[in-house]
Parts: sequence; structure tokens; C-alpha cells
Amino acid sequence: LLSTSLEELIMALRRQSQGFARGSSGYRGVTLHPTGRWEARIGLPGQKHVYLGLFETEVEAARAYDVKLVELRGPSMATNFAISN
Repeated sequence: LLSTSLEELIMALRRQSQGFARGSSGYRGVTLHPTGRWEARIGLPGQKHVYLGLFETEVEAARAYDVKLVELRGPSMATNFAISN
């Protein structure tokens, strides 16, 4: 814990908060699609959603969400995984 930066600690807490995950997945921006695959999408202010596609695993969908979220909104956004991953 001592080697963890304050920013990394804050992001870890944000990822673990109850308000972070929603829907059928434990990851933000990921839901189980009726086909059995995992769908990733991002909700943006003033728009409905940015669809990112269907993925075989929940983790693949969550990583796609993180990459696109940082691209669209910057590295200060709460991602599913640490940005360094």
C-alpha cells in the first residue's frame, strides 16, 4: 500500500464503489447480450451511447471500454482496470 500513489488508490476505490458497476456485469460499460456474448458501450453526455461491439469474454469487453473511455474522455476517468494494464 505504501508504494501505491494517491491517484492509484483513488482510482482503485472508485472502481470498487457500489455505484460503479451496473447491470449484468461486474464491470462498468459491459452487459450480457442476448446472444451470450458481452457487449461494451459508453454513454456520453448529449448522446445515447457509443457502441464498442460484442466480445467473447466479460474482461475483453471491459478492456475495450477502458481504452475507448480514455481516448474519448481522458485518463482521469474511472476505468475498470488500472490504466497501466
